[in-house]
Amino acid sequence: MTEQHRRYIDSLIWVILWICMIWGHSFMNGFVSGNESGAIVRLVTPLAQSLQVYDTDLVTFIVRKCAHFTEYLILGLFVSHAARLRWHQVKAAVFKTALTIVAVSLVDEFVIQANTVGRSPSFRDVLIDCAGACAGLLILYLRARHRRRTRSKDTA
Repeated sequence: MTEQHRRYIDSLIWVILWICMIWGHSFMNGFVSGNESGAIVRLVTPLAQSLQVYDTDLVTFIVRKCAHFTEYLILGLFVSHAARLRWHQVKAAVFKTALTIVAVSLVDEFVIQANTVGRSPSFRDVLIDCAGACAGLLILYLRARHRRRTRSKDTA
């Protein structure tokens, strides 16, 4: 097995583990999920109040949507890294990353959460998930661009 192949397999393992983590959270019933979010809400409430935000429902909404965004930002990083190792062409890597993210998010919302007690699917969450993944792609793109510029300055 070549080093490149081993790195690709390692990247796929991280992708699979992260998808399992996302879907595992989606299998939590509404009560358990609400308690988990509630713990985070209690942590950030002092910050929200310092910003003059006293509406607990709004803080809960923001915490839950930030969780979606962050989960998929990380998934976007993992998937795009794996795709880049396998498909060296940028367009193919971006396409395969986008396809994977959308598929994972749709399964998460409209299969898992639609069939979990106290949970419901939301197209808005799919959009937030995709925005998070796009942010992950943007981070990797900017990092690669910075590396290319640094290398070209070093060789000049």
